[in-house]
Amino acid sequence: MQRKKTEVLDSILCAAETLFAQTDFSSVSMRDVSSLSGVTLGNIYHYFPSKEALFAALVSPATSAMETMIRSVFNPLNASFGKARLIGNPSDVADSMAIRFVKLLTDCRSSLSLLFFHNRGSAYEHYVEQFVDVSSCQIFSYLSEQTQAENQTLASKAIITDCVSRTIGFFRDMTYGRFTDDELMRRALEFSQFCCAGYKTLLLPRQY
Repeated sequence: MQRKKTEVLDSILCAAETLFAQTDFSSVSMRDVSSLSGVTLGNIYHYFPSKEALFAALVSPATSAMETMIRSVFNPLNASFGKARLIGNPSDVADSMAIRFVKLLTDCRSSLSLLFFHNRGSAYEHYVEQFVDVSSCQIFSYLSEQTQAENQTLASKAIITDCVSRTIGFFRDMTYGRFTDDELMRRALEFSQFCCAGYKTLLLPRQY
């Protein structure tokens, strides 16, 4: 009996995820995926033209969610994270950020794990560094727009880059560890409060 295309695709992705998670990208071959999935090598290439494309399909939920989160949060049109809200109601903003963090971690845990810990030899080996650089520029631009009218002085882009790196470190630690839902939310809320306090400070007039 012929397998449905969705079943074949699921078999390929499941086998590939298992194999990559056991070692890393560079140590897995398409033949390994074929052997574990029970799908012929030719049929795998019908769905994925290369091992790189297969790995990309597995990590794309994480990369897409991370990039969407940065775009949506640090957006001048986003009233939920605007200057007035952050300064006036930082706890509410922290709650909102924590919920976003937990959703990302729960929805994309396996994808994040591959992205953070099993990317050696892939095109995503330096993705985190690139993400930090691009995100830091976006956040710096956002903060500049929020304070430009008042001619305030911002912290350097270097310190913002460090903050983004720490955020990625938080995601990495939460992905690697095993936490209950309550523990995950508590840690996410603590980290969000820490972040919001810092960003609030950058939006306040600097005292000399």
